[in-house]
Formats: sequence, C-alpha cells, structure tokens
Amino acid sequence: MTRLLAYDCGKDERERYARFGPEYGFEVTCVPERPLPENAYWAMGYDCVAIAAAKAITPAMIDEYLAGGIRLLSSRAIGVDNIDLAYAKKAGLPVTRNTYSAASVADYAMMLALMVTRHTKAALLRNVGQDYNFEPFRGKELHTMTVGIVGTGNIGSVAARRFHAFGSRLLAWSRHEHPALKGIAEYVSLDRLLRESDLISLHLTSTPETYHFLNRETIGKMKPGAYLVNTARGDLVENIALIEALESGHLAGAVNINWFADGFLAQVEAAFPKETPLAVYCRSGRRSAAAAERLTKAGYTCVCNLLGGYLAWTEAGKAVSRYET
Repeated sequence: MTRLLAYDCGKDERERYARFGPEYGFEVTCVPERPLPENAYWAMGYDCVAIAAAKAITPAMIDEYLAGGIRLLSSRAIGVDNIDLAYAKKAGLPVTRNTYSAASVADYAMMLALMVTRHTKAALLRNVGQDYNFEPFRGKELHTMTVGIVGTGNIGSVAARRFHAFGSRLLAWSRHEHPALKGIAEYVSLDRLLRESDLISLHLTSTPETYHFLNRETIGKMKPGAYLVNTARGDLVENIALIEALESGHLAGAVNINWFADGFLAQVEAAFPKETPLAVYCRSGRRSAAAAERLTKAGYTCVCNLLGGYLAWTEAGKAVSRYET
C-alpha cells in the first residue's frame, strides 16, 4: 500500500482522503500544517507528499523529502509556481499537478459576471441596511453584451458556451482555436477583442509569458465602461493598473479572485469603499461538492500512474529524472 502524507488538510479534505484512499490503495496521513522547511522531515517513511498551493517548496525541502524516501511530490492545485520545478527535475523528484473541474470554474465565472454587471455586492450591502434605493446600480443584461474570452482551453471553452447560452456575442483570443466553439465564438486579434468587448473573462494559465498579461497598456485598450472577470491566476493582471482603471472610471467593474499574487489584498480592500466597482471573492470556483470529489480522485489516479511508472523504472535500473505536470 502506498503511503501518502498530505499537508495543509482541512476537515473536508481529510474526509475525502479517508473515503477514497483504500479504493486506490493508499494509506493517507493528513496534517493541518502547511509544508515548511521545519516540518519536511515529517515525510520520512512515506512514498508521496501532497501539498496545496499556499507555501513555497524550496530546494532544501526537496532534498529533505528525497532523503526521507519520498518518490513523488503531488500538488493538489493546478498551479505549481510555488514549487522549484527546475530543481525538482534536476534532483529526480517527479512532480504532478491536479486539474480543476471546467464546469465548476465556468459556472463560477458566470456567477461573477452576473454579479459584477448587476452590481450585486453594493446592492446586497445596501439591502442589509434596509436601503432599497437601487437606482445607482442599474445593471446590464448579458444578451446585449459582447463578451471576450481570453484563453479557450479546457475551462475557457466551457465558459464561452455558458455565455453563448445567455445570448452574448462572443469574441475569442487564444493560442489555439477550440473546435467546440466553431459557429459560437469569433476568433479575433487581442487588440480587437480588448477594443470591442463589454466584458472580458480571463482563462489563461500562469507562465512567464502571461505575467501581467493585462497591464496598464492592455487595460488602456479595453473598451471604456467594460467589465473584467478573472477566475484564473492572479499574476495575469497588474493590480495597480486595474485599480487605476477602476478609480478613473475607465472600467465599470472588475472581479479578481486572486489578489494574493502581488501581496496587497488588505490594502486593496482598505482603499475601496464597500460600494465599489471592485469585487474581491475567495478562490472557490473549483469547490463544488462534485468538483471536490473529482479533484481527490484525479489526484489519486495521477499519483498511481506516475508512481507506478517510477517503480518500474527503478526495478529496471534506469535513472529517474522524469518531471511530470
């Protein structure tokens, strides 16, 4: 039976690990602490370490894991920018990452789009105080809007179909055209998408090339009065430039669920009044009950597949230098 140590586990994750572990041949130990250099030695005697995305996995921690017998590092998140991948590959520690439920994230993007275009946050806050004057918060209807989908991969293509069902005109920009969007979305240049879209939904992966993809220059090209919904990684957006666009009125509203990237969530929340065109929400797009179960099962399957391959290579006497995402 494969022994797995899962750091940073909440109650719901512990329940899922316990429920599905035996089915996949795992003996799982869950701890609430985040992975740190000081507790890396806890992994001694285990086959695999599973982590969340909150803390950096440093070369020293990787060395400690390997010294303790760890054969695989598994991220329960889709992002692996917190792991020193180059060093992991050099040291011979395979790394896996999970995938999120496209339907769950796309549904969440739709909800946020409706909330930001209908000024739901401000309206609800007024409602708490029994102020029912919603005149300043007249919203827009999605069927009257042109929606730009930036990134039409697994999640973006599903989100596009959701917007299409609402009757929106769709523009798309991506490295590759998605066949499922033929006849639904028109692929255009990025400049045209920025210029014509009433709302932009961002679905790119985080890479050095996409860092601050929406910056002062590209945000400046967006249609005046447009909205932005970012359910992808926080570092895709230059936060200061976005705040300036909201303060100046160039953008009518924005939802960014990953303000943690630039490390000033508290300052952002303090800088804006409660009735603000900016909405900050938690990263719960992948956290439906069904999505959570699929996430756990997919993580087990990924580890089983790669760990099985690792054992086969070891028995064959081959050097292990495989890096897997």
